[in-house]
Order: sequence, then C-alpha cells, then structure tokens
Amino acid sequence: MTKITNIEDKTYQGKVTGHIITLADGTTGYLADKVSDSVVVGDDVSCLLEVKKNKQGGEYNLLTLKKIQQGAPDQPPRPAIHVGAGKSKQELKCDASIQVFIRLMDEVKAGKMGTSVIASELREFSQYIWAEIDEAFK
Repeated sequence: MTKITNIEDKTYQGKVTGHIITLADGTTGYLADKVSDSVVVGDDVSCLLEVKKNKQGGEYNLLTLKKIQQGAPDQPPRPAIHVGAGKSKQELKCDASIQVFIRLMDEVKAGKMGTSVIASELREFSQYIWAEIDEAFK
C-alpha cells in the first residue's frame, strides 16, 4: 500500500495520451489507464508494477493501481420511500376504490356474493382503505 504523490499528463501533439504517476515510496511509471481505478493525488492505492520495453529497447514501469478502502466499505444509500410513489392522495384513493370494485366483481362472478350487496361492500372497504391512505399521508 502506498499513496499517490503526483500525477502528470503525458501528451502527444497536444492530446493527453496517458499519465505518469509518482508514488510515496518513490516509484514512478505510466498508469495502466484501462485496468486501473480512477485515482487522484492523495489516494491510498495498491500497486502492481510491470517492467516493459519501449520501441527503442529502453525499459519503463507500467503501474496498475487499485484504490484501497479505508475501514468498512460505505453502505449504499437507502432509497427514499415515497408514499404512493408520487401519486396524490386522491389518485391513490381512486386506484384503491377501483381495485376493491374489481375484487368484488370477481366475488360476484365466482358466485360468492350477490349483486345487491356490492354498493354497501364497496363503500365499507373503500372507507377503510381511504382511512389507511389518510394515515400514511400524515
């Protein structure tokens, strides 16, 4: 484990083509951009150093850097819970009444309930669900 002390852009014809990294232990080399973590000066990193040969036959260091987590990894943020997922109280009450009506009609179709009691049952169940929705919005 070591710390990044300097990052220099390596340019060719005015375009950044890579980065030269200096570590706290004195190691210097080119960053293996494609396989390394995104790093900044001051990051604690683990380093894999490979000695490579350039086209002229000289040697250079290729550094693969991975960030080191300090302490326990951060917990991902918990999603906010929104009552009704952005729907208004009236929209929720309407949706709930529709679902109650659908369930009551299923009961009628199955022969478990007569059509004469649908209105009273719908009113009773809807009032109960509406009270729960009102409670959730408090």
